[in-house]
Amino acid sequence: MEKHLPYFSFIESIKKDTCPICILVNKNINKFFEDLLYEKVNDIDIRKKFEEYSGFCNYHAHQFLKYNDGIAISLLNKDLLINNINSINNKSYLFKKQKKKTNCQICELKKEYENHYLSIFSEFWNDEALKNNFISNSFLCIPHLNMLKSKFKNIPDWLFDTIRNKYTIILNNVNSYLDSCNFDDNKKNISLTTDQINSWKILTNIIYGIEGM
Repeated sequence: MEKHLPYFSFIESIKKDTCPICILVNKNINKFFEDLLYEKVNDIDIRKKFEEYSGFCNYHAHQFLKYNDGIAISLLNKDLLINNINSINNKSYLFKKQKKKTNCQICELKKEYENHYLSIFSEFWNDEALKNNFISNSFLCIPHLNMLKSKFKNIPDWLFDTIRNKYTIILNNVNSYLDSCNFDDNKKNISLTTDQINSWKILTNIIYGIEGM
């Protein structure tokens, strides 16, 4: 099977104790924000689409705020405020049923990226280099594991075995961490490994995906 750029991107995204789908999707969302800030904020079509979506969802609006670009944020959002002022002035809100807020364009992009990279994974999951790298280092977070199960049949046993084993290791590390927090005199001097100390952070990444998901 011919290997292409997405394959090598996937290989590079396989990091210790992290879901590679999360890494790739988050990377693309960050690129979207950067492109929007530095190239497209004055693009009329982009701003029109932004207006059609009534802006971003709450989460992505605040993620965008972290870029600390007051000009870009003002340019994109001021038209939304003008529209609402005009709606109040015209009393159109009294006669026109308001549309339910749909997902923002970044939410939709996120789904596209997730489906794309899950497809790349399924295409190459029996490739020895990818398989061995994944087994040694990685797992899928629960949200992306559930997406994979709903999207594909005939998922290889090695993948389920790897994920189950990784989850079990994390669970054991979390239990060791919790034991060390017990103020019982017999347990308070337990020495922890770095993996056990950080297990509660990895647990969050497993349950919800990494920050930005």
